[in-house]
Amino acid sequence: MTLDNEFRKKLELYKEGKLSQAEEEELEQDLEKFEVYQDFLDEEFEPNMEEQGLSEEKKLKLINLGRRKAVIKAALLGSVLLLSILPAGTLLTYIFYGYGEEQNMANRFLDVASDTVMVTEPNVQVDRNKFHEQVGLFTLSANLDMWKQVGTEQTRIGDKGLNLWFSNLENVDHNYLSDSFSSSQKVKDLKIHHPSVSPFPSSEKEWQRLSQLPEGTVAEAYVSFDKLYDPSDVENLLGNIDHKTLWYAIDTGYEKEQKDKNGVVVTPMGYPVQNGIENPKKMTTEEFHQILKELTENEKWSEKIAKSRDLHLKERLAYVNKNGIKTYGIVMTGPTKEILKLKDNKHVKGLELGEVELWQWE
Repeated sequence: MTLDNEFRKKLELYKEGKLSQAEEEELEQDLEKFEVYQDFLDEEFEPNMEEQGLSEEKKLKLINLGRRKAVIKAALLGSVLLLSILPAGTLLTYIFYGYGEEQNMANRFLDVASDTVMVTEPNVQVDRNKFHEQVGLFTLSANLDMWKQVGTEQTRIGDKGLNLWFSNLENVDHNYLSDSFSSSQKVKDLKIHHPSVSPFPSSEKEWQRLSQLPEGTVAEAYVSFDKLYDPSDVENLLGNIDHKTLWYAIDTGYEKEQKDKNGVVVTPMGYPVQNGIENPKKMTTEEFHQILKELTENEKWSEKIAKSRDLHLKERLAYVNKNGIKTYGIVMTGPTKEILKLKDNKHVKGLELGEVELWQWE
């Protein structure tokens, strides 16, 4: 006797809870029959076949019958175990990720993910109202849409796919919609430079590109200052130009060299002027400091999400605690001809052009 396709299908539906009550009772009666059949075989055919005077052919048939019986028993036992384990495992998974209401592991993980993107990728944020998450057996998967602003419009530039196994972040998929978005977020392609960097990158080609752009366009610009400033002083430094400051680059102790002691380019860190895609709120230096502390407590998650082997978060937090929060540059957007006026600003040491779009400005 073997399990045919119809019976296998019934077992699958039974496992998934998709049978009617009558069908469940009928299947459970069949399972009981298998147990009775097994008991009969055990009683009818004792292992001492020699005393029963059985021929070799008969012995072989009984051995094969015993094997089939063992397969049936194993299949039924496996099905029963699976049916009992899956609901319990799913319940434990929801408890593991959901215990603690707002402070549960799932919410903490998603906060760390969105905050990591916000402070390590200039002018990029995650829409916290549109997380795509799915809970599996001891797993949590999430997909985060990433956006950047050019002009007055938010543009979706890609997403990050994250997969947790218990609390271990197994892999992160970085997916960008175009090569230009991907290259602008590469750690090695730093666009804002600390004033102490030597030699300081020339911006002549960037100013030339900016001057050649036509009227009726808006641009994203990465601006480097001549020295460190308090973020609250930035608007006065820029003077009377029509623009919008989007992101502050913060001095955390590694920006002078741009590399750590192992020669690895260090991920820039900063924070947006406004936090959020829909109904954004102004972000303060105190909030950035708190985020830095929380990322330090979850450094393994942060480093994988930020595409960095080592964010040096403990050292950077200690530096900020000692020296305060100072900015050495910004990401801004505005009409291209307005941004071009910064060429004569004594506080601007360098500029690199980012994305350019057709006119959309207030």
